[in-house]
Amino acid sequence: GSLADVSNMDKVKCLFCNHVIIGGVYRHKQHVAHVGNFVAKCKKSSQEAKDRCKKSLEEASKKRREKTSRELEL
Repeated sequence: GSLADVSNMDKVKCLFCNHVIIGGVYRHKQHVAHVGNFVAKCKKSSQEAKDRCKKSLEEASKKRREKTSRELEL
């Protein structure tokens, strides 16, 4: 995706379907990967793009869980 508005980092335009997603890169990845309950699914994303975005979302989630568990240990 690309920024739809340079002054607003929360608006990302999908390069596949030109849909403007409000919510940033994380939400855009959900849009492309067909993940998430309240995100419009991209009708033109390729399987490769879906897989890459899903992998990225899973890695971010794993990293977040690890950070939380480290903070709880302190």
